[in-house]
Amino acid sequence: MFSRHFAASAAIGVIVAALSAPAAFAQQTTAALRGVALDEAGAPIAGATVTIIHTPSGTKTTLVTDAAGVFDARGLRVGGPY
Repeated sequence: MFSRHFAASAAIGVIVAALSAPAAFAQQTTAALRGVALDEAGAPIAGATVTIIHTPSGTKTTLVTDAAGVFDARGLRVGGPY
């Protein structure tokens, strides 16, 4: 009788522990930066070279804007400032 009671208590304890565990969320390991290069008149600059510098590490990412002046950098170090 004691072992049956112990087994039932242990099973309830395991179920309660499993149900009360916090949900696991994926951790983001890279950052992204998107923007538009514009001239003084507000027109997009196609083919502009954009250099993004991660200030703490000095890591540089260089890319070129598209026809609409848009740049989209992905896979950057998490954190900043940039």
